[in-house]
Amino acid sequence: MTVSTSQDFNLDIDEIISEAYEHLGGPPFVGNDGITARRSLNLLLSDWQNRGILLWTTEFTDLALVQGTTTYTLPSTTAAVTEAVSRRGSNDIQMSRITAEEYLKVPDKTTQARCLQYATMKGRDNVSFIVWPSPENSTDTVRMHSIRRFFDFENSTDTADVPYRYLPCLTMGLAYYLGFKRMGIPATRVAALKIEYETLLSNAMAEDRERAAMLIKPSIRFV
Repeated sequence: MTVSTSQDFNLDIDEIISEAYEHLGGPPFVGNDGITARRSLNLLLSDWQNRGILLWTTEFTDLALVQGTTTYTLPSTTAAVTEAVSRRGSNDIQMSRITAEEYLKVPDKTTQARCLQYATMKGRDNVSFIVWPSPENSTDTVRMHSIRRFFDFENSTDTADVPYRYLPCLTMGLAYYLGFKRMGIPATRVAALKIEYETLLSNAMAEDRERAAMLIKPSIRFV
């Protein structure tokens, strides 16, 4: 007996949708069912983003500061900022996060010095990154640990922008979402799908939490 040596199992969108409809029960998806299912998949991942689950989409971003400029518009692919350091040459200082409301209460926002605090404000399309004090030069930078938006589900042959450990809860979550749309699905079945989905999601999140120190804490030298 031979054992497979491949370790790259994944599902494309059509396979995810087919699996979800099998969980849901009833006839396989046809026609516009695929379109509405892709829309539900994107909404499902949007909910994960709101829950702060997409830890695998974290990345480093470097921001060039401009003297006297406190507000910067981050790329539209940035969903959130988790940490930031003020970088001057080879010297990094951890920046403390404040709320937008706390920043609004700063009496003199024009004071120039090395940036030690930051706030973020989420708009419809972009995240604004605000630093304080105002940069005293145009050579300092900010290195931030940010979360990018997930890649949309568009084509049927696209693979999911999720680690394999999230595939079970992704397919079950889609089945749960589709249960609200598909006529004739008993409410008890939808409730059961929700329970199973949340259980699988909790299991995957617990697996991520065990690796959170490696995923979230960047190897940045602080002084």
